[in-house]
Amino acid sequence: MTPLDFTWIVGLAVVMLAAAAESARRYGDWFAPLTVFVGVNAGSLALYHLRLLGLNPVSPATHALVLGSFLAFLAGTRLAAGRGSLAAMRERIVPVETSGLDPFFLLTGLLSTVGWVVALAILAATHGLGVIISNVWMLQNTFQMQFIGYLNLLGILVAPLYAIRRASGRTGPLDLLLLASSVLGLLLAGIKSYMFYAALSALLAWSACRPGSVRLRHVMGGMGLLIAFFVAYTAKVDVFVADAYEGAGGLGELTFLQRPYLYIVGSWPALESVLHGLADPPPRLGFVVLQPLWKILGEGLGLIEPIPPAL
Repeated sequence: MTPLDFTWIVGLAVVMLAAAAESARRYGDWFAPLTVFVGVNAGSLALYHLRLLGLNPVSPATHALVLGSFLAFLAGTRLAAGRGSLAAMRERIVPVETSGLDPFFLLTGLLSTVGWVVALAILAATHGLGVIISNVWMLQNTFQMQFIGYLNLLGILVAPLYAIRRASGRTGPLDLLLLASSVLGLLLAGIKSYMFYAALSALLAWSACRPGSVRLRHVMGGMGLLIAFFVAYTAKVDVFVADAYEGAGGLGELTFLQRPYLYIVGSWPALESVLHGLADPPPRLGFVVLQPLWKILGEGLGLIEPIPPAL
């Protein structure tokens, strides 16, 4: 780590603190979308500057783009909030009635459960349950069968819906059972980011219902659990991915932390490649947004031509 890296770490820490202070001033709660957006990205970039692995350098232009995104997000939050402070307006805001979400929560939880149960039943009939248990790595490539298998991804919505119901005092044993089922479905999906999205959205929902209730220790504890999950996932599921990287600062020996670190900071060297035209050409305009609809109409219902392999 060079003096310039240390300067970036300190500067990004100041930016994170400023975002939290702005959220507390404007919303009456430090844990707001502005803090989350700036905190996740600035924290990740600060960790990159620890130089714990030999990654490609990130240019000043990429840093400028990241800082510009922070300013753009800040401008968006201010436009959405208007001139007044939302914290001062809370007494004039009519409490939002959330009981209408109850049927949606039950339906989402049931569909999520159906998704992973059907997918697991198909895999067990094909390979045998014992084979799956002894070869957990199979889940990453085989569990997410199209259409039926994707239903378990609705579990990402179950966690924030449960947080809203819990904050409103309307939870029961069935709610907890559906939450546990949805989390199990996300684990079986074999994609680490799904658990992150579910946990983060649940924290945001709880914070919106109970302003000021999310403490720093809660966030740090959640991050610790996610890192532990990443380590376990690396050991049991990502078994065919190389685990030896050029390490520094202790990560050369602590190989079980290399993959979580790479997962957290690897997007910045990747962004550098995209900005300088070193990555593969991007797909045609609108492909990313319309791809889910195209897959359902083409590969699912057969109403249009399937997505060409070249895309």
